[in-house]
Formats: sequence, structure tokens, C-alpha cells
Amino acid sequence: MGAKKIYILLLLVPIVGGFGLCVGEDIIPFPLGMIIAAPLFFLLFPLGFFLGYPSRFEKWTACLGLPFLLAFGFAVGAADQGNAYGDCLQRGEELRQALSQYHKAHGQYPFRLNQLGWENLPGKRWIGGNILHYEAAGKGYRMYFSGGPTSVTATESQPFEQLFM
Repeated sequence: MGAKKIYILLLLVPIVGGFGLCVGEDIIPFPLGMIIAAPLFFLLFPLGFFLGYPSRFEKWTACLGLPFLLAFGFAVGAADQGNAYGDCLQRGEELRQALSQYHKAHGQYPFRLNQLGWENLPGKRWIGGNILHYEAAGKGYRMYFSGGPTSVTATESQPFEQLFM
């Protein structure tokens, strides 16, 4: 196999896998990520033949490997996004209680959630950061997170409520 062909394939592996992960984690927002990923999936199949690998094994490895990598990256990213979303749903009310206790002790809400002293805030993703957002607003606060077509919001007086966008 020619050195240039190997380098092209080695360059494409992290790009394709990373793109799949970004689409799955919703870093590239839905539906834009899917609009790009769906045709890309089918365009990657013939790439092994166009790169001109000499053996059948090399051709089929490139033809099947890159689309599989895109799909695998997407599946891992979607699972991570789902775990972050579920973590926010599970621990969101616990976080609201901690904010209420902080308010009672300090007379105001914290400017940032890390002031609560929690080591593990809900909603962390591997590469996309945290999906949980917090804004201190005057005498109150607003927390929200989203996943796909839904957004979930809470304030100091209102528990988390799911809204469809």
C-alpha cells in the first residue's frame, strides 16, 4: 500500500470518528448534523475503491471501516448525550434543593454552580462539555438543559419542566 494512501486513511479515521461523535453528542445540532452525516455515510463506502488500494482486503477495509467508524462514533456520542440528559433529569431536583440551601445560608444564589461544592455536576459529556446551564438572575436563577427536540427548564420557584421545541 502506498505511503500517501495510508496517510490519507490515517487522517480520515479520527476525522470521521470524531465527526460521528460530535453529531451523536449533539455538538453539531440536530438536524444539521444528520443532514451532513447521512450522505457522508454513503459517500465513504466507495472511497476504498477511489483510493486505488491494490488488494481486495484493503479496499473492503477502507470501504466498510470508515462508514462503520462514523456510525460507531455517532452511537457512542448519542449514548453519552443520553447519559448526560438522564443525569440532569435524575439529579436536577437534588441540585435545586442544594441551591435553596445555599440561598438560605448566604442570602443569595451562587453566581456559578461550582460554588455549591459539588464535585460532579450533572450533565457532563466527554467532549461537548456540560449540557446543564445555570444563570443567576437577580433574586432567582434559571437552569436548563436540552437534548434533541426537548428543553428542560427550572427556576427557584418552578421545578424542572419539559418543553418540546
